[in-house]
Amino acid sequence: MAKNAGPFNAATVSNLPRKTREWLRMLKAQTAAGSGILFSGLDFTASNLTSLVTRAHNNLQSIDGGTSGQYYHLTLAQHTPVVAAFAVGTKCDGYVRKAPAEIQTTDATQTTVDSLTLLDENTYHIKAWVIGVRSTGAARASYEISCTAYRTGAGVATLEGAVTTIHSRESDATWGATFTVSGNDVRVSVTGAVMTIQWVSLISYINMSN
Repeated sequence: MAKNAGPFNAATVSNLPRKTREWLRMLKAQTAAGSGILFSGLDFTASNLTSLVTRAHNNLQSIDGGTSGQYYHLTLAQHTPVVAAFAVGTKCDGYVRKAPAEIQTTDATQTTVDSLTLLDENTYHIKAWVIGVRSTGAARASYEISCTAYRTGAGVATLEGAVTTIHSRESDATWGATFTVSGNDVRVSVTGAVMTIQWVSLISYINMSN
């Protein structure tokens, strides 16, 4: 029975193009006994690979992530408190912090900086930090406020009692920040003055279903 000699028959190698024969000769020299193809001899142009032997997770390139499509890598010591901070319960979605929201006001009209849509049959403890700064830097304010809010029976968002002001400091006493409701939303609302004011708000909350 004839043996399979691979893609080329030794008897016909001489009929192959010269470049193909030269490639086969170099391949034979590299793969002869006691030899091999060195990793350092491979071309990694446009590649992210640094080694096929060392594939340890901590040796990956761009381990920090930080841009769209990338991932951050954490040690166990870093990962454990992050998971614990955002753990959920049977009826609680855990602690949530929204991304900061910014707006600009130019008059004393009460304006929404950010809002939170409540789930039906849920009660929320909501806290917000608010900063306002006049565009010229001549006036400023900061607030920390909290409230209890809920929805039930497919009804609208409702505040349970008054908004609590934990902290309030302002250059102009006519400025202010509070929670208001509209439909299913609890809103962080600010009041400025007839001047350009930049506002930022950061909302955090926990909620629990009935």
